Amino acid sequence: MTQPQLSFSGDPTGPAYEGWREQFCRQVMGTDFVPIGDGPVHRTIRPAILPRVRLSASHGTPMSFVSMGTNDELVVVMSPNSALNGTMARRALNIAAGDLTIGDPSIRGARVTQMAYGNFQTALLPRKALLRACPNVEDLIARPIDGVKPITSMFLRYYDLAHAHADKLAPAELDASRSTCSTSPS
Repeated sequence: MTQPQLSFSGDPTGPAYEGWREQFCRQVMGTDFVPIGDGPVHRTIRPAILPRVRLSASHGTPMSFVSMGTNDELVVVMSPNSALNGTMARRALNIAAGDLTIGDPSIRGARVTQMAYGNFQTALLPRKALLRACPNVEDLIARPIDGVKPITSMFLRYYDLAHAHADKLAPAELDASRSTCSTSPS
């Protein structure tokens, strides 16, 4: 198997973009990347595969991320410098820059759009582990998770640390199923 191209920079209408979109976005990520606006597309992606957690840090031009409905995990989504909007089934998603939300990639056609140039960060977590830790996690899908500015800050620091040192951390240090949740939906 050929190693997929993780990042793309260029014209979103040619065969190079379509090849990247099919090989990496749809087949590897289970997500279609759809540019918004005119002009070239730039997307740099740095994944980190950890025990029970998959992190993806990306940076670039505004983009819609549309689920192919092939993944039963839940995803913590945030963009520190861009508002996010979209839909998860019948729920509208409107998240301010720097806020967290939960996405459900099992919903075919679920869409999250990064509205401005900047960072887009995700952490894919096992649904069952999150439900054990936070029984109401599915109620938080597509909702801004209010009152979590300290948690958001902690999440970003943990995310950056785990992403930078993923190859050196022991599985127990990365166990997402040990987290707890007491947040109510907005």
